[in-house]
Amino acid sequence: MRIFNLIEYVGTHTEIRSESECWPWLLSVGSHGYGQGWDGTTVVLAHRLTWLAHFGIIPDDMTIDHLCRVRRCCNPSHLRLLTNEENGRLNGNFVKTHCKRGHEFDSDNTYVDNKGHRRCRECSRQKAWKVAS
Repeated sequence: MRIFNLIEYVGTHTEIRSESECWPWLLSVGSHGYGQGWDGTTVVLAHRLTWLAHFGIIPDDMTIDHLCRVRRCCNPSHLRLLTNEENGRLNGNFVKTHCKRGHEFDSDNTYVDNKGHRRCRECSRQKAWKVAS
């Protein structure tokens, strides 16, 4: 898709409001809550289309983060580039105080795996015990 078509596409399918407000995506929204659009070949997340239209290429090791925390927002001033590690630390598992089974993420019970994900040592012990028995 040529860049001027992309800008027009994003603008046509976004409710543009004031600079400080969220600009909701008007087309489909996936079960994950993110707006979805079409780049001429495949379904693409709307905030990624917005970034491409306004700022250009998204490096392979980067992801787009919503500063506003609104997944269907396409206001370019609400978007920023982060590494996947930064995004996980700021928005994912790294902000949780306990794992999904209720074990505390403290210095004794926490480790980071080879993909940069924070893991619960107690859950890992329990999983290893079940596999061994």
